[in-house]
Amino acid sequence: FLTPRISGIAPDGKAIRGCTGIRVTDTADVHLIEPFLANFDRAGQSGTAVALTAASPGDGPGFCVTGGIISACWRGIYGDGAGVTDLRLSGLLEHSNVQGITLGATAGGGGLQLTGCHLVYASASPGAYRLALGRAAGDFVVVANYFDKNGASPAVVLATARGRISDNHFLADSTCSGPLITLSTANQNLTFRGNDCQGNGSSMTALLQLIAGAGGAPTNGVYDGNNVYGTHPALIAPLIDRNGVAIPATSTATTYVAGNVAGA
Repeated sequence: FLTPRISGIAPDGKAIRGCTGIRVTDTADVHLIEPFLANFDRAGQSGTAVALTAASPGDGPGFCVTGGIISACWRGIYGDGAGVTDLRLSGLLEHSNVQGITLGATAGGGGLQLTGCHLVYASASPGAYRLALGRAAGDFVVVANYFDKNGASPAVVLATARGRISDNHFLADSTCSGPLITLSTANQNLTFRGNDCQGNGSSMTALLQLIAGAGGAPTNGVYDGNNVYGTHPALIAPLIDRNGVAIPATSTATTYVAGNVAGA
């Protein structure tokens, strides 16, 4: 699809309830190039710009977005089903969608590559997010993106830990009142390094919070070189556990935590 331009607004100026811009039921080798998809019933919580609904693993992998804008929708890109695998998103502006990019609870195991994207919804309503990965979403690589303001709630919501989140920039919304990223797996196996965050005067509590498990240090993974700076009066630490306690430096055969700093 080369430069598709689709709006969820009817000729009378009203949002079309339940409207989906592009629905893909076989994700094999589908490529959106510089799309502009906007206004799919954000207020009514029913519209979706791109829906990936491949139910069978045999439907085939391969969904790609290069550049473009997806904005002002209830759901930006939403994928669920065993055939939703091997997604690559690059250079996309994901703007003012309540649910930015989602791989649901049954999405296939092929994972996601997200690079060079700008994801933002300033003063978003509670519960909004830029990226959410379900427990079956598979291995993922989230590198060199700009996670801009997202209201009070976490910008990234992870139910899987099989991947890498590195060298991203986060800007906390002034209304942010918790962590920027949550991870809900009882056991962790995440590479989380080189990310930085501007506190922006918010009451953010951490860059990353582990919200499951027994508390304390992660069970697996590498967490190093992350930096939170600017004004952040309520910050506990860059990394905290389920109990809101700072995760200490750790070096074991399976887990390494070091060099995570909070500056002024």
